[in-house]
Amino acid sequence: MPTFSHSRIGSFETCPLQYKFQYIDKVEVEQEDTVETFLGKYVHSALEKLYRDLLHEKSNSLKELLQFFNDQWKENWNPTVKINRKEYTADNYRKMGERFITDYYNHYKPFNQGKVIGLETQDMISLDPEHKFHVRIDRLVDLGNGVYEIHDYKTNNSLPKQEYLDNDRQLAMYSTWVLQNFKDVKKIRLVWHFLAFDKEMESSRSILELEELKKEVLLQIKKIESAADFPANESALCNWCAFYSICPRFKHLIEVEQKPVNEFLNDSGVKLVNEYVKYKDELDTFTKEHSFILDKLKEALIAFAHKEGCYWF
Repeated sequence: MPTFSHSRIGSFETCPLQYKFQYIDKVEVEQEDTVETFLGKYVHSALEKLYRDLLHEKSNSLKELLQFFNDQWKENWNPTVKINRKEYTADNYRKMGERFITDYYNHYKPFNQGKVIGLETQDMISLDPEHKFHVRIDRLVDLGNGVYEIHDYKTNNSLPKQEYLDNDRQLAMYSTWVLQNFKDVKKIRLVWHFLAFDKEMESSRSILELEELKKEVLLQIKKIESAADFPANESALCNWCAFYSICPRFKHLIEVEQKPVNEFLNDSGVKLVNEYVKYKDELDTFTKEHSFILDKLKEALIAFAHKEGCYWF
């Protein structure tokens, strides 16, 4: 039985070719963590520890929790973690994690807002006899009187509009799992913790809205299963894609990046100038990656001019 998840469906919506690489061809590439995903992983780990220890009657001080986070960071950090914004260092992101945890700890201590009945839950819901949807809830809370909360931690540096949360698929789909598993449900609150802002935002769905959402998700899944073409969709997210180096949109740029400047000198000066002018004239319509080629050609022209004794550039 095919199993889909919010991230799997989202992969197709973001870029069909990425979906094909990952879920159909199952292309094996060296998976690089980005610093953003690395940060999110270990902030989540620290908050999971906070609540799991409380379930076992163990209370962590803020100092202990930060020590756990920093130990995890130090133990798992490696040079392959990708930092796309070169003006920041790994330590800048580590300190962000410390701030997220500190703000959350001070905001919610002594952590008695309802009874925690699930942490990092792993389960499935059936959409029809042939399809299942994966459920993973960061924290599930029973407030009593039939009120449940689904909590999700976010480490991104932007706040969504309320309209976006009111149309969010992920936590709303998790609501259907809660409905299936707890017969006393009267209300389900969807709660997002935007840790960078120490801000809590929420939404909810009616039973009718959840039934409609299940139908929409199933239709999207069937659209994915029937897809014959998987075009690449270039966007701002490409730099974070695990398949960037093999994507036909960027593969040639990777080759250019790895090519020594001196290797361009096998080309004639006229050819180099023509290529430079071509990219220079069309720069306004090109992406930032194409401007990288322009920089490479400029370096090659300078090297060529120096080799020929011309210092006109």
